[in-house]
Amino acid sequence: MENGVIQLTKEEFLALQTQAVDAAVKALGMDKIDARYKINPQQEEQEQLKTGKKERFLQLLCYMHNKQYEPILQQALSDGVASDGGYLVPEEVASDILHFVNDYGVLRRYGSYFDMSRVKSDSLHIPRLLSDISVSWINEKGVIASSEPSFEDVNLILKKVAAISTVTEELLSDCLIVLYDFLMERYGERIAFAEDQQGFAGSGAPFTGLLHASGVNAVTLKGASISSLGYDDLVDMQSCLSTAKLRGSRWFAHPSIFGEIRKIKDSAGNPILLKPGNGPIEELMGYPVEKVDAMPAKSAVAANTPFLAFGNARNIGLAGKGEIAFKISDSAVINSESMFERAEQALRAMERVGIAVLLPGGFAVAKTSAA
Repeated sequence: MENGVIQLTKEEFLALQTQAVDAAVKALGMDKIDARYKINPQQEEQEQLKTGKKERFLQLLCYMHNKQYEPILQQALSDGVASDGGYLVPEEVASDILHFVNDYGVLRRYGSYFDMSRVKSDSLHIPRLLSDISVSWINEKGVIASSEPSFEDVNLILKKVAAISTVTEELLSDCLIVLYDFLMERYGERIAFAEDQQGFAGSGAPFTGLLHASGVNAVTLKGASISSLGYDDLVDMQSCLSTAKLRGSRWFAHPSIFGEIRKIKDSAGNPILLKPGNGPIEELMGYPVEKVDAMPAKSAVAANTPFLAFGNARNIGLAGKGEIAFKISDSAVINSESMFERAEQALRAMERVGIAVLLPGGFAVAKTSAA
């Protein structure tokens, strides 16, 4: 100190300055500001990058309306203009949609996923066991009979599933910030629903799902309506499967179907659909219950209709490239309407997946009788 003045090096001055700014930020509560504004010093670097890509997507939408973000546009469109029209968005946007697909999809959670991201072909061949190796007891010096397992080929062929929505200029102007999360969740949930619908209830266009798969163990009710479902039918469904196939099994049906099952009671008057220990997961006859919105609802169950499945969903295969393509266009024509003339944007999400029941004999399916 000289003449009452503290002498500091440049590095010491900058360190004190940083400490003072940090203290002021903390005192004002600014260190807890929502990360969406990108000024939270505690935010992870990867999360900042993700947030930045999200903002670039939103800014891209803004630009396509009022041309205010031209410098940012060049960065956001680093992949260029798509050959079929529209603009490619950052891959993190598609990843956010896929996150919601995985979150909402029952087949995504419990099925067997085959990653084809490194496979150039659009199909995947999986062997399915038809007959197993036979084992026999032999006497001393006896001849051991040979046996060979036989297989058939299950071909998972990728098909496109896509959705297009339109957004008005007014909506973009009024709700731009919340629009991103809303759209990503809606696309993710609807794509997951489409996968579940084909995996559990598909009738051959484009995939044959569990309820209609050839080779499943079918239990036919005595009546042609859902009201004829009884305790004995559920017992018969479980009895169809061997001990090995029971491992990891669950009940799959629409929520309204489980609503009907909830009315079934044992001889003591107790409901057979329970929540062990008041937990969040319901069990039916000792096995977990999984509600699938894409399976037939009570109102859709007519005569000769399969509606309830039991088994291990790992015996259903889902193959995909592990990506969702997301594009934006301001010049598309949707339902004979020009987006340019209507001051709207067309948003399209698309993925390619293949679905097949790998082991039909590992499931039991309940169906109503013919009328």
